[in-house]
Amino acid sequence: MKVTSKTLFLVTIFVGGGYLLFFIMKKDWFGVAFSGYLFLKGLHLSFDQEAYDEGNKEADLKKTLHRKAFGKFAPFAPYVPFFSLFIALGLTQVFEVTLFLRIALLSILLFIFLYILWFEQIIKKERQKEELVQSDGSVEQVEHPTS
Repeated sequence: MKVTSKTLFLVTIFVGGGYLLFFIMKKDWFGVAFSGYLFLKGLHLSFDQEAYDEGNKEADLKKTLHRKAFGKFAPFAPYVPFFSLFIALGLTQVFEVTLFLRIALLSILLFIFLYILWFEQIIKKERQKEELVQSDGSVEQVEHPTS
């Protein structure tokens, strides 16, 4: 077997394997299952050229769609759910639990959920458009802006 991405392979072995061992030693079975899944997926992508290329194609599509939707704020757009979770975590550390805080946290979680659904719909529409263009045969490839 040939390694397609040495960087991904090394990160998978050291970081993914480290987390897997950490969760095994803690006997946290949810963590073992999650890190084991990521470890196996990383190994799969490291050795399978087709899967690696498909993953890169998916990442390029998401990057292009973020750029199209958010313009100059595109580098920060994929991290909006994480930023929102950190804001929620900060609110819980600063303020005492009240009805207002619970409503604010629920609103943040609802925002994250809707943001993810909205962006998944954008990806779905773009894939349908690409499939339509490819099945038509008149245009070989959908044009994406280059970075």
